[in-house]
Amino acid sequence: MSEQNQISHNSNTKSLLALTVVILVSCIQYNLHLNLKWPYTSDSLFYTHNLYQLQGNTYEQSRQKVLSNHPIPWKDTIQQNIFRSKETYKKVYRVFTKRPLYPLVAYGLFYIVRNEESAFILPVFFGYLGVIILNFILIKNTLGNFLATISSFLLISFQPFLYWSTFIMTDTIGAFFWLFQIYFVLLYFTKKKAIYLKLFAGSLIISLFNREQSVLLIPLFVTIVIMIKTNLLSKSISTYNSKLLLTTLIISTIFMLGIKSLGQLTAWDNLKYIQSNYYITSSDFTFTETFLFYIPTAIRANINALYAVANNPFYLLIFTLGFITACKAILDARKTKKPLAHIDALFIASAISSYLSIFIVPVFEFRFFFPVAISAIYFFLKFTANFFYLELKPDSPHIKSPKN
Repeated sequence: MSEQNQISHNSNTKSLLALTVVILVSCIQYNLHLNLKWPYTSDSLFYTHNLYQLQGNTYEQSRQKVLSNHPIPWKDTIQQNIFRSKETYKKVYRVFTKRPLYPLVAYGLFYIVRNEESAFILPVFFGYLGVIILNFILIKNTLGNFLATISSFLLISFQPFLYWSTFIMTDTIGAFFWLFQIYFVLLYFTKKKAIYLKLFAGSLIISLFNREQSVLLIPLFVTIVIMIKTNLLSKSISTYNSKLLLTTLIISTIFMLGIKSLGQLTAWDNLKYIQSNYYITSSDFTFTETFLFYIPTAIRANINALYAVANNPFYLLIFTLGFITACKAILDARKTKKPLAHIDALFIASAISSYLSIFIVPVFEFRFFFPVAISAIYFFLKFTANFFYLELKPDSPHIKSPKN
């Protein structure tokens, strides 16, 4: 074996060992947290309803099975109204019928594991592991095995990620699809092979039937266009980014038109859903009334997001240093006229486009912003690499050297 092949073999062995440790720790933490609580939210019960219908029950039979098979422990007025009122239940149920992927996968798994809860938990668990593995791979290629391992531990330590990943919900699966798509975009930018565009398109189509959040990839590619136009990124990827943007626009438009034609709730309908206090009051609002509701609600959601970060010293450190490092990377690229590394640009664009969800659904929940947290961790570790003069990969953005 040549010396170069030996070095590559040793590097791959170290990466595999590090990833194995990460996966083991992730599984242990997941199981510990899963055993601490009942994994159902009110949303979970609607996915369960869909499962019952896939098993051949009628709508009303499925509703009765939900109410009889699962306790309704939530004491607040909103939750009680959803499950006590037939009319409200039916209205809320419509929100979940446009997300068939999760209950469909659970339906298939049920015939293997023969347990309803396990059939729902397994897709979320693999989505959780998928996020951690993809995060490790993306960061390893720039920051190396050590910092990629640290990034995984920081992600596991991000309490909202672990907390929401142990509920029967689609958010963690959505985060997996998001990172999966980022990975295909990175491969397409670097290897410039059409297969990665096709894989991206396939992943996008599937992900839209899990959650609608992948539509936000449109502003991600628009952000990349702006970076190219302002010389923050090499113009060599302009054609490839345009193809990705066009593909995303076409698929997302077809999806949204399909939702509209099937009478599903649009983003504006979802806003009215929130405005009506989740159907406790009438949702028959004028455009002006909804618009005047939206402005202060969106402002309040942003304030709540800032407060949630500022209220936790651990999150405040990572998000603040991550934000500063991302801004510094942009300023350095402008100053030196050296384009950003593709992965840096993608993590910046990912954070921006993911955060825009707060303006579509003006309610703050950390579970909507996992890509923001992952980007913050990445740039926090780049700050760490600079601070301790750690050696990065040769194709990484310039890292300062210690003075003699």
